[in-house]
Amino acid sequence: MPAVVDDLRPSPASTEPLPAPRVLPRSARRVCWGVFCLTLAVYVVTASGHYVGQDQEYTYRTARALVEQGTFAIQSLEQPNEAGRTGVDGRFYAHYAPGLSLAMAPLIPVGRGLEGLTEGVRARYTWGARDEADKAARILASYFNAPVTAATAALLALLVLRLGYPSAAAIFTALAYAFATFAWGQARVVFADPLQGLLLLLGVVLLLGASPSRAGLGGTALLLAVLVKLTSVLALPLVLLLPDARGRALWRTPTTVALILGPALVALALHGLFNLGRYGDALNTGYLARSVDGQEVADAGAAGRVLRVGFANIPLVGFYGLLVSPARGVVWYALPIVAAAWAFRRFYRERRSAALAFGGMAALWLVVHGFWIGWHGGWGWGPRYLLPVLPLALVPLATCWLERRARFAAVGLVLVGVLIQLPGALVDFWTAGQRASDMFAANCVRCTDGRFSVYRSLVPEAADLKIHTELLRSGILDLGWVTFAGTWLAPVTLGVAALLAAAGLRLLWDRPMGTAPARRAPNRPGRRRPHVRGRPRAVHGA
Repeated sequence: MPAVVDDLRPSPASTEPLPAPRVLPRSARRVCWGVFCLTLAVYVVTASGHYVGQDQEYTYRTARALVEQGTFAIQSLEQPNEAGRTGVDGRFYAHYAPGLSLAMAPLIPVGRGLEGLTEGVRARYTWGARDEADKAARILASYFNAPVTAATAALLALLVLRLGYPSAAAIFTALAYAFATFAWGQARVVFADPLQGLLLLLGVVLLLGASPSRAGLGGTALLLAVLVKLTSVLALPLVLLLPDARGRALWRTPTTVALILGPALVALALHGLFNLGRYGDALNTGYLARSVDGQEVADAGAAGRVLRVGFANIPLVGFYGLLVSPARGVVWYALPIVAAAWAFRRFYRERRSAALAFGGMAALWLVVHGFWIGWHGGWGWGPRYLLPVLPLALVPLATCWLERRARFAAVGLVLVGVLIQLPGALVDFWTAGQRASDMFAANCVRCTDGRFSVYRSLVPEAADLKIHTELLRSGILDLGWVTFAGTWLAPVTLGVAALLAAAGLRLLWDRPMGTAPARRAPNRPGRRRPHVRGRPRAVHGA
């Protein structure tokens, strides 16, 4: 760990974060950029270099249709479990929110423009594509979530600094998220959850100690998060618990509340217009709710139908699956969460408002998705539906860095967590899913999608952790620079990663980036502020 430890003594209960100036200090910028570069270096090396999966195909086709035809309508996959439906104009629309496809759209023309430079790489591209230029665009799009997740780690470091913890604690927490949780495996796949998590975290960073202008920016970030995925609305009531620039809860100022919730209402209106244009109903998202055996039973676009069909009556299976199951349990796929949960009590004493907001958001996210009939999130590495709130849930991990014993225990959990993530970061999730599907088909009696989901999510022998590990031990790697060895992609990948890693280490190791001393808050009239040694130092920035 870089030599930037400011104070290893225990920190007592402390006040809310101090108001921050507009300019981010050099020390905090170095920490954030260092975390981003180092994380992105590893993610580039472990990127797959290809595009695969049903959900990914829908979002890619939508982005391509936006660029080439100016429409969200796409050609369906012609499969029995289509993730979408025919719209009022007779064309097919995927049922996903528009945000991810809009964010990916600029990559399509750039990728197609690289066609002349990717001939050798495209010759080895065995995954589906429309033409040679489309292969080049798919290769580029496959890297989409690598910088997104690296930026999330950098923002997490900034959030920890804003809360007053030392630089080393911020770096430790951010790198624990990047390499000891399923965020690493999810960075290889183009799901919407990493981008949703980045925007939610950006909103929280902007709203912590916010002035009115910053509140408007935070509300805009939340607007974008809602456009990426509608479940982002779950965060709206809880971010209002954060303190503003004066240390008061954001919900106490009507103007601030309007600046935060106003953009979210705009996002909901845009969702309604999006649904109206596709399906002729503002409340119809196009999602099809499924019964337990996987059969489509009703259109779950209307809220009433969602509550009756899309959510399970007995959520114990979902809670068990998301928390401790071998296939999706967050305690296995994000082992540092155990240390963060243990440290939450101390974090609550030190930063009560933030603890209530972060803990409440994580709890609400778990409850809602535990009730959801598709809580497992389909094929993939770890409980991806929990990924958007995982950075906030890990913030208490920073307090472990301040006590020697807690620090050693947390570091141990993080190192084990890194080992657990290696199969997810080095093996193709689709290959693992196909192997699980073959295992299920060889033994099932009634082979339905619903029964396979139960088998894949709850039976240990079909767990991703087990199957990915077996594939890794067999030497079945899924790395872009290995798949396309002998082409220019391999040396470019390793060269870019080396430069990023060198820059990141240089930024994190330099001693001048130590945390700035905290500003003294004015004493209240009639009260004498006691001097306490070991208080976490606030970084004045964001």
